[in-house]
Amino acid sequence: MQTIINRASRNVAASSAAAAKPSARNVALRAAAPETAPAVTQDGHEYAKTLPGISQPFPDMFDPAGFTRGAKVRDIRRWRESEIVHGRVAMLAALGFIVGEQLEDFPAFVNFDGHITGPAIYQFQQVEARGAVFWEPLLLAIGLAESYRVAVGWATPVGTGFNSLKDDYELGNIG
Repeated sequence: MQTIINRASRNVAASSAAAAKPSARNVALRAAAPETAPAVTQDGHEYAKTLPGISQPFPDMFDPAGFTRGAKVRDIRRWRESEIVHGRVAMLAALGFIVGEQLEDFPAFVNFDGHITGPAIYQFQQVEARGAVFWEPLLLAIGLAESYRVAVGWATPVGTGFNSLKDDYELGNIG
């Protein structure tokens, strides 16, 4: 009887070990998307080393102020998400300056009366002075985009989960 119990317990242990072993698909997904939620035991500095962007001449990681030392993984993820979003906004702003400067005299540009001229830095004020409805649609579009981004990536603020990302959210991937 003791032998049967030992064999049964070994079979249960072997099957539970096989179930706990990650599948090849999960391992491949983890390798392809290291920005998803890490293991709880990993510290912030080690997690930051796994994120894309670590390159020469800083093979370890460029963090001269030591922000990642002692930081939690959830803080690193939130900072990285903020970095990605603000980088995208800065790129669109730079593109807006170039487009505003270059298309000022282009006939197909939405400047029907030709009164919006000069450097791109002053064109916002010229739009307002002409009485055009500009800020309302812009703020509505920004609000809709931010609402969608929050719904996709941010966790429901309950308990200690306030101001944190969803565990399965891949940083920067909103659609």
